[in-house]
Amino acid sequence: SCGEDEEPLHTDPEPTLEVQRQETPQSISNGDSKTWRISNAVLTNDSGTFDISENFNVKDDEFIFKADQTLEWRAGNDININGSNASETLLDYYRSPVTTTFEYSEDSSTEATALNGTFSFTVEGQNSIEGVLTFAGRSAAGEIAITLTEKTASDYVTAPLSSGLDFTEVNTFNSAMVVSGSVGMTGSYADNSMMVVTREPEGNASGPEKIFKLLLDTNTFEFNEYLNADFVTKRPHIINGELIVVGGRFVNIYPLDLSGDPVTYEHLANPIGLTRFGSAVVNDDIFIVGGDLDEDINGDKVRKFNPETGQLDEFATLPQPRFWAESEIVNNKLYIFGGQQVFVGSETVVETTSYIVDLDTGNVDSFELPVELFASFTARIENLIYVSGQIRDDTDGDGIPDDYNIYFGVYDTNDDSFTEISTNLDDSDLATTVYGMTLFNDKLYVVYGDAAQPTDPIPTWQIMAADLN
Repeated sequence: SCGEDEEPLHTDPEPTLEVQRQETPQSISNGDSKTWRISNAVLTNDSGTFDISENFNVKDDEFIFKADQTLEWRAGNDININGSNASETLLDYYRSPVTTTFEYSEDSSTEATALNGTFSFTVEGQNSIEGVLTFAGRSAAGEIAITLTEKTASDYVTAPLSSGLDFTEVNTFNSAMVVSGSVGMTGSYADNSMMVVTREPEGNASGPEKIFKLLLDTNTFEFNEYLNADFVTKRPHIINGELIVVGGRFVNIYPLDLSGDPVTYEHLANPIGLTRFGSAVVNDDIFIVGGDLDEDINGDKVRKFNPETGQLDEFATLPQPRFWAESEIVNNKLYIFGGQQVFVGSETVVETTSYIVDLDTGNVDSFELPVELFASFTARIENLIYVSGQIRDDTDGDGIPDDYNIYFGVYDTNDDSFTEISTNLDDSDLATTVYGMTLFNDKLYVVYGDAAQPTDPIPTWQIMAADLN
């Protein structure tokens, strides 16, 4: 027989648990860092079980696994786990990223927990992770079963760069103050409504803060007026079921259904107040950019509204003052676009220099816009920030614009690129332009109209919308 001369078969030993645990982070991070998305999500709570995979506040989540056994969860907009159906789980509440380590379950190299035990998951392979997010600490218990798959280039939102933005009229409203460039605009995914906020005049006196709430299900308006002696600039935000309007002297907090008078804080940014400032929100925090009427001293300040004291606390200092410059927050960075160093006057210089403020460190970096935007407006969707604004031509140098031109672009926070986008908005006359912008439900909304229209009767303004997909 030949068996006596053959070498015995050699079997490699199974890798130890320690070795397997070292291999797992390498596998799910591609040896460095890998971004995963939620491909399936099912919420279970006291009301039942709902598939929420297509919700905007699920599709914007990112889980970034790294080779050093850490996980960064970019939750984006939060989920209302108390909802009794999928639509009720929508919530206007933008969260900052959380970074954590993950720990293996006993005797396992594929089962682990993170986020202080609220996220348990099993690695099914290089391209699939099954997990459960639990929320027992909130007002009602619930959990979300999720499937994670690798996020590829095709999974990121994109702007309609080739087709441009095709705006159509949604509705109109009448306001005497849009032309002042001080109105604010925001929208609610959860409520499917859009708000424009102004301060309207009463005769020769300062009038009430007025909210124009457009209910998109019926395309009808609701109105709310509240009188306090504030300045004209209004910056509205929706945070966790409340409409918060920041003004030049006051912060007013309304129920989203506008069912009562607001809770009011006099923020006392300084004895004078604020005007034409920018603002952005994350978690419960509202950041206020520039706009200080004591501009020689404080026009370069970034402030944060403190809901416990009702005050605006200084957070960071910009290299230059800013007015008319709007902002957005993405992944704990505050992006500030364009604007100018003074409120009004013949010495006005419109800026291309824009800023990024790191909200973790307070550090400030700069970048350049391709155009000078006298007044900028911004709207965020996942990693993209849409930027619109007014390019004003002051041909005679008297500080008063002689022509208005409309500009739209999109800034990608993933690669810091900025690209112009064409639109069908007509700005061929001298004074027709945009005066505000917001984004939700995959539509971009703007306030649009002619600044030179007669003031008697009260001017009419269009709310225009463009699809983004």
